[in-house]
Amino acid sequence: MRTHSRISGDNFTGLVLVCLALAVMFLCFQDLRQRLRFVDIGRLAGRIEKGGTVGSETILRTGARLESLTAQGVCLSDVVKAGATLALSRLDRTDQINAFPQWVETADRTDASLVHAVSCLPTNGNLWLRLAMVRQAVAEVPTSLEHLVQLSQFYAPAEADVLRTRLLMFNRLSPVGMAALAPIWKSDVNVACGQRYSWAVRGLPPAKGEIRNYLSEVPEDGSPLDWCKAS
Repeated sequence: MRTHSRISGDNFTGLVLVCLALAVMFLCFQDLRQRLRFVDIGRLAGRIEKGGTVGSETILRTGARLESLTAQGVCLSDVVKAGATLALSRLDRTDQINAFPQWVETADRTDASLVHAVSCLPTNGNLWLRLAMVRQAVAEVPTSLEHLVQLSQFYAPAEADVLRTRLLMFNRLSPVGMAALAPIWKSDVNVACGQRYSWAVRGLPPAKGEIRNYLSEVPEDGSPLDWCKAS
């Protein structure tokens, strides 16, 4: 009886291992299927990020598949990031002046894509920032922007590309928005100007009056960067 019990136990352990192996294979297969299904989005996003020439028709045609990515709940990080890149590019290619109704519709779709993206990658500071920028473009609501930009800063406090984009966004805020987000932009200014040779501020448009006034109040740190100087 003891021998029989031991053999049965070994068989049970083997069965569990086989089931686990099959489950892992199934999940890998599902990931591969999703990547292959949206491979065109990934390729196009790669070309956009590298600065390649991509026609508006190509972006709009491929971008039409973004809604299915969201609807299917695809959360693979590379696919989600590629989808966000394409969604933002699609919005950039839509004429806000001469095709305003279409732009509003595209902005709503971009918002939905980015909400999905941050739900999949909640620690990605760049995605939180992009969502804030889209919402600012539609209608600046300081309380909403404050929450989104705080999350961006929390998860990407000193990533040069994200920091640079936040500084660009601050330059487009209204006086009300600048007042509401003052603790956030002051912290970013301190980080950017505290890095002696930070490319985060090189080539940026001149800082807004609120930022220049703040720089005139803080102790001079000898920063060689023109953007970081009050005058």
